[in-house]
Amino acid sequence: MPTTDEAPEIYLAAKAGEAAKVQEILGSNPKEACAVDPSCGGRTALSAAAAAGHTEIVKALLAAGATDTIHRGWSAACHAAYRGHAEVLTTLAAGLGVSATVSPTGASMTPLLLACLKGHLTCASLIIDAAPATLNNRDAHGRTPLMLAASGGSVELIEYLAKRGAPIDEASSEGKTALMWAIAAHKPYAVAALARLGADPEIRAKPDKEAPIQPGKNREIGDSIHDLAEAKNSRDPTVLHISKYLSQWVEQRAKQPEEEAPTLAPLPWMSHAEAWVAAEAAKAAAASTATEEVAAAEPVGVDESDIFDAADAEDEPTIVEEEEPVGGASDSSRATEGSATAAEPATKEDLDDLD
Repeated sequence: MPTTDEAPEIYLAAKAGEAAKVQEILGSNPKEACAVDPSCGGRTALSAAAAAGHTEIVKALLAAGATDTIHRGWSAACHAAYRGHAEVLTTLAAGLGVSATVSPTGASMTPLLLACLKGHLTCASLIIDAAPATLNNRDAHGRTPLMLAASGGSVELIEYLAKRGAPIDEASSEGKTALMWAIAAHKPYAVAALARLGADPEIRAKPDKEAPIQPGKNREIGDSIHDLAEAKNSRDPTVLHISKYLSQWVEQRAKQPEEEAPTLAPLPWMSHAEAWVAAEAAKAAAASTATEEVAAAEPVGVDESDIFDAADAEDEPTIVEEEEPVGGASDSSRATEGSATAAEPATKEDLDDLD
């Protein structure tokens, strides 16, 4: 039996995606669907399964009576939206009602705001389709879904929200528009997308009375888009790229106000990287082609290590014959015989002949 400080078995199984184990536990005790993990402040198994994207487990827990308890300001729908689990969101809406995915009571941020922050278009569209009024959701800093999408740099989501009617130039509590939030987050493509959608570059943020004193800067006037692009990290190449684009855009806007915002130039380091990758790919392709050409030019079926001609070897096998040395036995044979004769012992008759 687990102690009061240990996570329940069903919580661990739901988090790990062990659907069969969850079904087994629920089969013997359906009340376990509402079990919480005391070791992490009371998070539910439903929330853990939703965060991990385990749709079948979410369905099983809901069928057994699980409820979506808020834990540290987040509901199961908040976790699903943040992680981009659209199927889980749909399941939660079907089991708990649309309000669970639109505005869960007690949540610090709505699921739509979290989905927009992470750039999850499918989750955002599901929620907006269910409740179009969620486009007006704001977080604790007064940021709208469009502002959070701009901070995350999701061009596709920015364009979608604008198409659904999200106001482009609304400001947060600090007086920053979506354009300003994109600049502050160093998201050049989001900046260009908002410029193309008609964002106003003349709006200033609210004055920050707590900002450090800067020589020549009026603290009674809020930051402009140029201030935001140059105030910090002026050596950051991304910030410099954004600043250059903003200057180009404002200059064009002053001369040709009816013209669409200019196209953002490619990021230099990205262009360099793409060119390098393309050059390496071309080099590898050329080397591969050269290898294939060499292989095609070589005779097929010839063993270069063979000292004999393969064709001749097939027609007339080479026979090596031993020849008898001229003059009879070889020198080595005579030497051997002489040695054998000298080695024989002398008899008495032999000695008598010598006398």
